[in-house]
Amino acid sequence: MTPDQIEFEIVNHADLRRVREGTLSADQVRRTRLRGEMDPETAHTILPLDVLESIGLAPVGSVEMRDPATETARRSMCEDVLVEVSGRSALSNAIVAPPGTVARLGVAVLADLGLYTW
Repeated sequence: MTPDQIEFEIVNHADLRRVREGTLSADQVRRTRLRGEMDPETAHTILPLDVLESIGLAPVGSVEMRDPATETARRSMCEDVLVEVSGRSALSNAIVAPPGTVARLGVAVLADLGLYTW
């Protein structure tokens, strides 16, 4: 089954905290809009490195993942990614993918956004 396409925005959540603290103005919050796939067969949100860097986020660690062929691999991970879709938002970690990779919203963030029911 082909994943459904979705347009969404990602926001640097640390910037939003700084706005609440009064150390950053709302117009300085780094965010970007992109098109990707809603993929409930993928556990995690997967975002290209260049997109994450464009909003000031960098990998902070790594996780071990298992691909469909049951091979495991370590992948870099990014924290503090706020995903916004149609007025709804969910905080997520993201697996870092190479630049140009199609962005994917996995089942965890889709459920948090109310776009998927277990």
